[in-house]
Amino acid sequence: MEIEAWHILVHVCRRWRSLVFGSPRCLNLRLLCTPKTLARDTLDIWPALPLLIRGEITSSSDADDIIVGLRQSNRVCQVGLRGLADRQSEKVLGAMQVSFPELTELRLSSDGETPPVASDSFLGGSAPHLRVFQLSGIPFPGLPKLLLSATHLLRLELSNIPHSGYFSPEAMAALLSVLSSLKTLFLRFQSPRSRPDWERRRPPPPKRFVVPTLKHFHFKGVIEYLEDLVTFIDAPQLNALRITVFNQIDFDCPRLAQFISRTPIFRDRNARVEFDDSTASVRLPSPLGDSGIEISCREPDWQLSSVEQVCNSCLPPLSMIEDLYIKHRYSKLVWKNDAIENTLWVELLLPFTGVKKLHLSRDFAPGIAAALKEIVGTEVLPSLQNISVDGSEPSGPFRENIGRFIAAREHSGHSITISVWGTSICPECRVAFRRVQDRNRHIESHLPHSIHCPFDGCVWTGRRQSDFKGHWGKTHPGNAQVPGEGANQLYDPKAFVKSIIDGTPIEKVARAAFSKIQERLTELGREEIGVGNVWGRNKALRGWIST
Repeated sequence: MEIEAWHILVHVCRRWRSLVFGSPRCLNLRLLCTPKTLARDTLDIWPALPLLIRGEITSSSDADDIIVGLRQSNRVCQVGLRGLADRQSEKVLGAMQVSFPELTELRLSSDGETPPVASDSFLGGSAPHLRVFQLSGIPFPGLPKLLLSATHLLRLELSNIPHSGYFSPEAMAALLSVLSSLKTLFLRFQSPRSRPDWERRRPPPPKRFVVPTLKHFHFKGVIEYLEDLVTFIDAPQLNALRITVFNQIDFDCPRLAQFISRTPIFRDRNARVEFDDSTASVRLPSPLGDSGIEISCREPDWQLSSVEQVCNSCLPPLSMIEDLYIKHRYSKLVWKNDAIENTLWVELLLPFTGVKKLHLSRDFAPGIAAALKEIVGTEVLPSLQNISVDGSEPSGPFRENIGRFIAAREHSGHSITISVWGTSICPECRVAFRRVQDRNRHIESHLPHSIHCPFDGCVWTGRRQSDFKGHWGKTHPGNAQVPGEGANQLYDPKAFVKSIIDGTPIEKVARAAFSKIQERLTELGREEIGVGNVWGRNKALRGWIST
């Protein structure tokens, strides 16, 4: 139900009005204050109900009206403000220096170049009922101290953290030690300037803090920060770990590898090494959430060297991986194989001792074949049974080089087959497609909707960003520009599509996606969207989810 749907009921008659206002808690009655609704009028008309303060701040007058609502601090239960400029951030933060005893969700996002620093007196220095806390672009070095009181926190998202808001790995670890209910953590720094002082680095503690319910952890920053942080913590329920590292040359992270080995991340037995024009990454897909490490760099040899180091020193032993994909994300990537030393490919492949199937994009196949032709024994890919190449039959130098490798392997008693990768058939309905992307788009139609409309009170959901843009222009004309993908995504369907392709029963994948949606809607405070909206017209999907 929409937040203000009860307005209609209280205007039916006096009896209905009395019934509605007589049960405000049972009916979860709340008032919505946005920059488009005058807070003064809202507060004067209705009873003293809990307040939800949301919206995009585009002018000083918007901020002034929102502050009227914030002054009712004992009634405010949710705050979600985005687009704050420096001056507007200062006003909002200034109005929130007192206690908000009923506040359960706080989301603030600043677009300013030099936003003011949140002081230690923010929220009166205590937030005992907070369940969701998100800051983007707002420096708050005293944050760990504030959140020590937020023992019921479920989601902590700190994005675009300026250097002026830096806090040490030790301070963050101390905070995580008391957040026993935390499920999702985002820790994303703005620049590589935010790094620990390794000259004063402490030895590993005798006992680590356990974060018992943490399932999703996203990190962006320098690898040294993460290496220090995971020294202090364990996350036994962690399903998804996504790491983005600023461009750097050396990776030596034994503590990170040990941390990952103590999580259930390696449930699936496939890995993807991926390249594009500005990043290289190692991904470990799973229906419960992708994990991986992404490095920002452009030169092919730098990309390959970085990925090789990650596989050999930042991850646990990769011997359980049976399917290895080496591919590019975008077809416009131009890969210069002659600029890559063969030894880099060999060193990348060395830790994958259990791989049975090697899937290669056509751009990388010639370079990898040239590296493998020199291998005589079985020290590289000793369990390999099949090599598949994307989209075309092996030919030319690749066929000659890979033939030498296969012949050497057969001489040692291990046969390897060659095949073409990319058969575009839906495993559920067996429909064939000429292009892989068409097949994947079709498979996605078997899953719940993956995007929603972030406009307050709107319950629209869908699958295509183009459909969302059309909906926004038609239903919410005159509002701010269309929100980007990060603002409207309920879950990333790509990993779920991949899981179906790999053979996971579609009913199981659909239920996992649906659970992801329920969790996301709760985090966003958008329960009014309702589960029925994400099914679409897929009747089979409703049956899979309800069983």
